[in-house]
Amino acid sequence: MTDSQAVSEAVARFDGRLRAYFLRIMTPADAADAVQEVYARLTSAARRRPEGGFTASYVFSAADSVARDTWRRKRTRGGEHAPLTDRERSEMPSPFEEARWREAARRMQAALNALPPRQRRVLVMHRIDGISLVDIARQTGRPLRSVQRNLADALAACRERLEAEGWFDQ
Repeated sequence: MTDSQAVSEAVARFDGRLRAYFLRIMTPADAADAVQEVYARLTSAARRRPEGGFTASYVFSAADSVARDTWRRKRTRGGEHAPLTDRERSEMPSPFEEARWREAARRMQAALNALPPRQRRVLVMHRIDGISLVDIARQTGRPLRSVQRNLADALAACRERLEAEGWFDQ
């Protein structure tokens, strides 16, 4: 039996059961995609298949793996995606804007890296992690006034560095 014959036989034997299995746990569109993914995996594994073709346990083991992958992908990407409206499409950044934002991010990272460790830590904790200055003082064991001064100094140092690079409009 050739590789393509083994896959064709598996499709003929398991198609209905695979579709029913996936339809119990996901939307029809996702189920159709999942069935195709199982077939793609079988095609990739055809050269390594056991003699006599694919067994039900092998096919449904692949199906379980596809179902888990689909669930993980949905969870990390936030579920269903709605198509973009014309207004949203027009609000997307142009390649020039994307390049400008990447450059800004690079410059900000360089400014952050140039800060003394205490100032950088306070700035990141407060402005990026969203932790209040009172909580930062509590976590670091330093007086609130010192934490406030570190934040002010960090912001001033970043602004000076970015102004020196001509980033701000004068």
